[in-house]
Amino acid sequence: MTPSPSPAGILHQKGPYQAYYGPDGKIERLLKDVDGDGRADAVILYWPNGKIRAGEIDSDHDGTVDRWEYYSGEGRKGCAARPMGHHRR
Repeated sequence: MTPSPSPAGILHQKGPYQAYYGPDGKIERLLKDVDGDGRADAVILYWPNGKIRAGEIDSDHDGTVDRWEYYSGEGRKGCAARPMGHHRR
């Protein structure tokens, strides 16, 4: 699929991935639909320097985010969280 131009940036989709690039051409957001149900199972957000800023993951594929990860501007993982009572399968 070819990129979709927009005044704000470019949306590019290939297989289970969808990436949004801002007007400056730098990646801002990456989505992945692991199970092909049309809903993102992982959303990765990026700092302007291209390093990962945050991740929101639906690890059990029920349509609800159940893991959050945050990173510093240098790319170091700051913290991660899961809802109370949620256990990895």
